[in-house]
Amino acid sequence: MEERYRHLIEYLYNFDNYITSDKIAKEIHLSKRTIRNYVAEINNNFEEKIILSDRSGYKLNHAMVRKLNLLNNADILPQNFDQRTNYLIKIFLVDHEDTIDLYEYSERILMSVSSIKADLSKLNKLYKDLDVKFKIRNNKIILIGNEVAKKRLLSKIIRSEAPRGYLSVDMLNHIFSGYDVNKIVKILTDSFKKYGYYVNELNELNLILHILIVIDSHQEHSNSNCFYDNHEDQLIKDIIYQLEDNLQCSFDVNEKCEIATLLTSAINTQFDSDHVRDTVDEQYFQIVRECIKSIADNYFIDLNHTEFIVPFAFHLKSLMHRYQNNIQIFNPLLP
Repeated sequence: MEERYRHLIEYLYNFDNYITSDKIAKEIHLSKRTIRNYVAEINNNFEEKIILSDRSGYKLNHAMVRKLNLLNNADILPQNFDQRTNYLIKIFLVDHEDTIDLYEYSERILMSVSSIKADLSKLNKLYKDLDVKFKIRNNKIILIGNEVAKKRLLSKIIRSEAPRGYLSVDMLNHIFSGYDVNKIVKILTDSFKKYGYYVNELNELNLILHILIVIDSHQEHSNSNCFYDNHEDQLIKDIIYQLEDNLQCSFDVNEKCEIATLLTSAINTQFDSDHVRDTVDEQYFQIVRECIKSIADNYFIDLNHTEFIVPFAFHLKSLMHRYQNNIQIFNPLLP
């Protein structure tokens, strides 16, 4: 397959639904006319269409891609260090392989053993801060690190593949193909609405990604701080019950604790100010009052009103919870 077609197919491979030509053009830096021509030229090379189209845009015919074994062709194998890195890590953390035969892997990616060893050395330096390490033992590649470190590594490489750092439901559906991500979104959305909470757009997909990583992992677990407010107790129990029921899985105590920590660190409240005052400790309101006084003294701006005090106090509570449990919220708008 020609190089000029490869990027279009690789981009569409991340989605199961139709993607508008405007979005495709913006992401892979081609004109809509060029995309239309590429689609026609690609489809003309095969008996059945590889790229489907309708008024809502384009999508890849995944069944034909699998049938023709297109994704195993040399021209769409990982081509550079970043792609090889993500490809290797996904074998361990998405496909859950304990070891990878060095020589079989060399043949699979069409790369010499010495070059693979050089990549592994570079990887170990790159991810030293995550406390993971790639080693070769008895001609097998292994990944060493505890479960927390591996989860952080998987989160990092998934984000690196997201267009401009933005995760999407389609992308998560593709990576975690064994789970219905749309169903998880609905469970969270309906539950938040039922109990009077919400998660902002930036946090929502971060939350879903980490819940998926927890669900997909069945090894050792971290000792999370499993404390959360009594007012949030029923919301968390309800979400965990629905996840277990709909995904046909059973969480152990540590997994339930980890999901509770993720939820508590992400949610905001839609309750009235009296309810929030009952759920947020006085120490956070004291910090808010000190901030208000400092801003008034230095900038002559008056923020001393409920519309600011209550949401900011709740935000500080969530912020402290994330800090205590070492949970990061990634903002693709920041460098």
